[in-house]
This record gives sequence, C-alpha cells and structure tokens, in this order.
Amino acid sequence: MQCEIFETIKGESSKFLIQMDDDKRITAIQNSEDTYEMNWVKGKKTWGTIKCGLDLSVEVSRRFTEENTLIEEYTFCNNTQFDIYTTD
Repeated sequence: MQCEIFETIKGESSKFLIQMDDDKRITAIQNSEDTYEMNWVKGKKTWGTIKCGLDLSVEVSRRFTEENTLIEEYTFCNNTQFDIYTTD
C-alpha cells in the first residue's frame, strides 16, 4: 500500500457523534441518544483498515445523508506497471 488519504466527513448528523484521530481515521461512532455512550468502532482494528500487499493508493471519502446515515467511498489507484484484478 502506497498511501491512504482519509477526507473529513461532509455534512452533519443530529443522531451520531463521530471522533477521528489526526489522520482522519474514525475512532468512535456513538448514538447521541445512547445514555451508555456505546462506541460502535471500538475493537482490535482501526475503522476502515485496508489490507493490501500491492502498490495501491486509496482515497476514502465520507458523507452523511439526509437520513442520518454515513456513506463511505473507497477509491483505489493502481500504481503498478501491470493490471490488477480483484475478487470479493
């Protein structure tokens, strides 16, 4: 992996509280109405961790919708001299 670029979240949500680190990776997602303040991101891996052994760059964009949902889009750029094919 050559580089990862995480953009700031566009839009606002009245329902969710989002925390990010200095690299703009999400470290916490909480429901603003949850009295227990559950963090939906807490775990062993960082939210949105990308695992790749190839020379790719990735840009991550995020936005809130009018329905208070978070959409993430991942754009991969092939920096190699050959075609790369993926599987799910």
